[in-house]
Amino acid sequence: IEPPESVDLKCSMWCPFLSSSQPLLRFSQETCRKYVFRDCTFNTPEEWRVLKEKLTAKVLSVLNLSLEELLAYKPAILKEGEYECCNYRVERFVLSWDEGITIPFYRWTPSESRGGKRACLVMMCDNGKLSCLDEKLLGSVLENGADLFVLDVRGLGETLPIAPTHRIIATADGTLAEVESETEETLEFEVATNHMMIGTSLLGRQVADLLYFLRVLRILYEEQANSLPRTALFSSGVRTSLVSLFASAIDDEIQLVVLDNLLLNYVSLVGRGTLAPMGIYLFDVLRNFDLDCVAAMVAPHRLVINRPILFKDGEQYEVEVDVAKSAYTFTLDMYQSMGCNERFRIDCKPFPALVLEEIATFLVAWPEPCIGR
Repeated sequence: IEPPESVDLKCSMWCPFLSSSQPLLRFSQETCRKYVFRDCTFNTPEEWRVLKEKLTAKVLSVLNLSLEELLAYKPAILKEGEYECCNYRVERFVLSWDEGITIPFYRWTPSESRGGKRACLVMMCDNGKLSCLDEKLLGSVLENGADLFVLDVRGLGETLPIAPTHRIIATADGTLAEVESETEETLEFEVATNHMMIGTSLLGRQVADLLYFLRVLRILYEEQANSLPRTALFSSGVRTSLVSLFASAIDDEIQLVVLDNLLLNYVSLVGRGTLAPMGIYLFDVLRNFDLDCVAAMVAPHRLVINRPILFKDGEQYEVEVDVAKSAYTFTLDMYQSMGCNERFRIDCKPFPALVLEEIATFLVAWPEPCIGR
């Protein structure tokens, strides 16, 4: 067995790079670009359905998701409390599913029903479900008679796996060492890599959480109002934006999707110094598609990508709008082919202002375009 200090084993980010690393890196980048799905030819609604079915199968496979799994669980919701303030009611719930996984969420509803078909707004943030809220947003939503939900999928917010004060870790020299955790350090890396070792992904399970939540939400509305609400989804942060994008590509009932700080694409992660949070990585993703293909699946519904990001040297950077547009040409072409190019937008606004703007537009019904050229 090679000794742990052998130079031939030094391939980690904190070790010297081998002389072959640059050719291998170029080969990886070229191979990834060659694999990405790009067949977008369709002329009729039926051809579009066939194309989307192919893309959906690829997305479900990469995420290791089964839609039948979501239907197998009966909703188990615990209401933990509620109170009324001024003109609204707020309630706290915990949704249980998937062998002990819990999804905590809050619901704000107007105290007085406005009648008509309800609008339902769902928000998620990487920093936790309550971090995106303010009085102006709540006021805007409730004044228009809409309901607002905020939730944490597994591994975020309330369910964030906090690192213990001291941990035993494996080191590059093949030994074990006790280390002291940094302030606010989490176990996202360990949770994500554990998922990978059993053939799944943390991101895939988070998408399942959101899809299951949306299913249960619709069941509740059907039971209470005998109708389904129009649904909008808002996310801020690279993790929740990816979760929301994949869920919106799979779930056709989401009419508006706003993604703040979405990863520009997975190709950008192939390279030295592009370390991103471990929870967003997916096996085989670039053999099947990149995020512009997933975004195209949201059509004809409205999709706004705001302040997309790249990673370099372990830090994230916002991408200029023109650069992002060039990366999402496939998405724009798909929206144009369906006669609804005005519904896809890339912007760089402060998230709260963008949310207020999109909510104001969403609360007026969007006419659905015909699919086809």
